[in-house]
Amino acid sequence: LKACGEFSAATFEDPTRACHGNTLKVFLEEQLRAFEDFEIEGFFWTWRMPYGKNFENAWSYSKIAGVETAASAEFARLE
Repeated sequence: LKACGEFSAATFEDPTRACHGNTLKVFLEEQLRAFEDFEIEGFFWTWRMPYGKNFENAWSYSKIAGVETAASAEFARLE
């Protein structure tokens, strides 16, 4: 049994200097492909941080997948 305790699409510790846009989706797809090739179970790190909006691009799976709208994101912050 092989597992990755957590992973994200983050590419750099400073989100203002990290990759963004479609690059994150490609990076995530490559990670998933490697996990599948080597039979590794992965747990995607996803976290909504009220004061960490700069990190959401790499930590929000729904944002990377293109299913999160501004309205749904705002609603989630209110819960």
